[in-house]
Amino acid sequence: MLVLAELVGLIYQGLRAAEYQTPQTWQVANFWRLDAVSSKGMHMKSRLTLWVGITALTLSVSALAKPALHTATIDQHGNVVAQSSSWIKSVSYSSQKDYFATYKVFFKEGQFKKSPGFCSVSSIDTSDHERLFYGHAKLGGAATTEEVNVLGLMVGKRGASGDSSMSFQLACSN
Repeated sequence: MLVLAELVGLIYQGLRAAEYQTPQTWQVANFWRLDAVSSKGMHMKSRLTLWVGITALTLSVSALAKPALHTATIDQHGNVVAQSSSWIKSVSYSSQKDYFATYKVFFKEGQFKKSPGFCSVSSIDTSDHERLFYGHAKLGGAATTEEVNVLGLMVGKRGASGDSSMSFQLACSN
């Protein structure tokens, strides 16, 4: 607000210096004078208060459009167990034995007007000790407006990893 007041002060000073140059600049300068009264009886202080109020309202409305954080819990077979809002259309699951599991999470149409600004995934599978100790979920690239890829891996396990399917939580924000 202080910067806004300084800006109005600078505009007023510039208009005050130029008010005698042409009839148009005189009218503009007269409109912003603090002691000026309009033909409808509105003082400059009232105009300034109204202008500041409208500016504050405009800024607060844009602040209300905060990014929404969408979360979901997906089990090791690709079923959506829970989601914070209805934002996931479906999950496509495939597994390559001894390598990794892939989950393609498809968003509902129109959920994201542009690619999500932030997505994060975390393994939450505690079905056995191997998944608890070695299970790892990670994003398989940047999310698009339609989908995000999640990979399930068994990192650090000795020998063949076997089935890398695991439950995970996914969070995306627009």
